[in-house]
Amino acid sequence: MTYPLPTLTWEMSEQETFSSPTIFDILTSLNNIFTSASYWEVKNSSLASTGSSDHYLEVGPITSASASYADQRIIFAGGANPNTMASYYTQVSDRLMINFCPDITNRTQTAADWKTADPFDGADIPGTGFVQLGTSYSSMSRIHAITCQEGVILNLRRGIGNNTAYPFMAGALVDPGHSNGGDANNRRWILASQGGGTTYSPFGTWNSSTHAAIPQTSANFFLKNTSTTSNYPHAFVLKTSTNSWDSNVVCDTAHDIEATLSSFRDILDDQGYLVLPSTRVVSGNPKSSPSLMYGFLRQIYFCINARDRESGQSSDGENIFFVWGPVQDEASSPADSFMVTNFS
Repeated sequence: MTYPLPTLTWEMSEQETFSSPTIFDILTSLNNIFTSASYWEVKNSSLASTGSSDHYLEVGPITSASASYADQRIIFAGGANPNTMASYYTQVSDRLMINFCPDITNRTQTAADWKTADPFDGADIPGTGFVQLGTSYSSMSRIHAITCQEGVILNLRRGIGNNTAYPFMAGALVDPGHSNGGDANNRRWILASQGGGTTYSPFGTWNSSTHAAIPQTSANFFLKNTSTTSNYPHAFVLKTSTNSWDSNVVCDTAHDIEATLSSFRDILDDQGYLVLPSTRVVSGNPKSSPSLMYGFLRQIYFCINARDRESGQSSDGENIFFVWGPVQDEASSPADSFMVTNFS
């Protein structure tokens, strides 16, 4: 694949809602989302076995829509008996667990069983292992996805009136900035998932009064791997040199977010064009001891004063951006968020 990378086309799903859900309910909602998506689809699931107490859903790109990236797989799983899962972190029985493999080439036949020793056994590129997204099933109320040809973003939310969200992303979503990026046809693979610990609920505590700390110091920023404890944030980038996952990853905005600047600093230029700060992906603490610079998130930017699921259209009605953030309810003030765009 030549460089620069092609522009991704993002689309936002309908929002699925539920009340006091089980793992079956959450995975059924995810099944609905991926069944309706243009670029991703359900590959395998256990949802037909309604009497079971544990379930999985495996999704991947639609070959006809994403031919060059069709070997990615994400497994969403959980239930009463998750302890036989291969897990990078300690698994929790009442949490949604997620595993990502960028390339399942040569994966063994038993891999469709999410409880095998490694669901991606034999794959040319190893899976991340299972990590947690969100807190207990029963407190979740809404979920939606933003998907493109090469990656998936989720926002799993708590109850109405509670501006706490648990974000997730996976895919070939890092632009290395040069034509020798190595993996994923000059892309880099990333997984980031927010656990459900009260101390590390970034979208629950992430707001306009704390955003200045996010690039350098805040453990609340979800794109940061803070611990091997299951309910902490997790972020990985695949290292081509060793074919292994770097689990010491932080994403920030190159230290250009400061509380003293105008609230419109990262939105518009003098001609009315969106000019958003790139979100860089580094290994180690980007302020005090960075060790590797992996690149920038592709068409994913930091923005402020926005609500989750807001979108913008061009004059001819084409979607040009979607907001992905903590605050959705109209009764609450907008807050710091991410914006995905359909332009580079």
